[in-house]
Amino acid sequence: MNAAQNSEVREIFVQKYIAAMITSIVPNTIAAPTLVLDVSVLKALVGDEPRVIAEFLHDFRVSASEAAIQLRIAWRAREAIALEAVAHRLKSSARSVGALALGELCSEMETAGQEGRLESMAELWPKFEAEWSAVDEFLRSAQA
Repeated sequence: MNAAQNSEVREIFVQKYIAAMITSIVPNTIAAPTLVLDVSVLKALVGDEPRVIAEFLHDFRVSASEAAIQLRIAWRAREAIALEAVAHRLKSSARSVGALALGELCSEMETAGQEGRLESMAELWPKFEAEWSAVDEFLRSAQA
């Protein structure tokens, strides 16, 4: 493990340790902080060349932005099949780049779409919008 990887692992460990400590001290009153995007997931797939990482994150932002628009259109039209299909696509790419919470929400949306449970989608939708906004902001600031 090189110095940069060691530093990244240490940072992730510290964040998780702090989150666990906060949760143990003040349970059920505040949510533990989570990583919006864990780049180490992407690095495990493609290596740690900064140019390659930047290219993958840029491509993800473009395709995920398009998927978010498609999801909004499908949600407004209450099209469960379209919601399922787009959520499935976004789930896979989000998990690949390390946007794990976004990927998990997409998985839940995919299942709700498969089962035609639009009432579940109504609960998931604001969470998706908030998580996508956080991921998009992270990617935008990383590209600046």
